[in-house]
Amino acid sequence: MKKILSLLLIVLFAFTVHKYHLSLTKIVFNVKSNSLQITMHCFIDDIESVINKTENVTCELATKREVKNIDSLLQKYVLSNFILKVNQKKQLLKYIGKEYEKDLIYFYLETDSVPKINFLEVQNKILLNTFDDQQNIIKINLNSQKKTFYLKNGNDKEMLKFDK
Repeated sequence: MKKILSLLLIVLFAFTVHKYHLSLTKIVFNVKSNSLQITMHCFIDDIESVINKTENVTCELATKREVKNIDSLLQKYVLSNFILKVNQKKQLLKYIGKEYEKDLIYFYLETDSVPKINFLEVQNKILLNTFDDQQNIIKINLNSQKKTFYLKNGNDKEMLKFDK
């Protein structure tokens, strides 16, 4: 199943013009720094569309025509639409930055001083208000436990329980 999903994602992300609206978010617990490290990626044109619409700007991401304050606009959008709770307590996420690779934009987030995780709630509303068919795939690697789930319109969050 994972191989099929990976192959499907590669094929879907390989085309500049795409028919599907997907994001992939990986959440990894770093034991050394006691932090959750988050990498999220989605199509540049999808994020560009939502930023232009919500912020009433005209920018072209990954070009010389990006608006000067694009990092603050992206940070505002990502942090208001991606929420993590550990043991039912909202975590303060740090926006580390972004980078572009072909037709994808990668966002990097982190949260420090994570307590022992019994419950992890992930809410990802990225692009859900823009595209009816948007699916946000979440992959978690925590204490040697791996979990994957999908979020979409009408179901934008998931609560997970981790073994002690």
